[in-house]
Amino acid sequence: MGGFYDTVAPPRVVAANALDTDIVDGKTLLGCRVPVVIASPFSMGKPATPRIDSHLYDHTSVLKLIEWRYNLPPLTPRDASNEIANLALALDFKAAYTAPPSIPVTTAPIPTPCGLFELGSEVDNESYDFYTMLNSDLMTGWL
Repeated sequence: MGGFYDTVAPPRVVAANALDTDIVDGKTLLGCRVPVVIASPFSMGKPATPRIDSHLYDHTSVLKLIEWRYNLPPLTPRDASNEIANLALALDFKAAYTAPPSIPVTTAPIPTPCGLFELGSEVDNESYDFYTMLNSDLMTGWL
């Protein structure tokens, strides 16, 4: 196939519990790789040099951030391990970018009616369809 996983084995990390079916030597696959965008005043880089973080994160990275922030003990073996990064590594708490972003001003679209009006007809498409249905064989026996 020539894909990424043909040449590089997917990473295995400490299993969160002992019940997973794909545990090998106490480690389990992470699953699909998903690119993440962290949108925060603490994640901004400079326009010329945007911040790119290549640490290995998963859902327990958020848990690790909370545990780190409030000095709490780890809840699972996975968030206790050093294989998954703390989400705080992607943030710079000393350099908050607080300027509001520039949002483009757009004009409202011009509303256009649908149906036969678009073709230059004076007939309302929905009313015409309803009238046609009322006069069809489908309405036989209906009041």
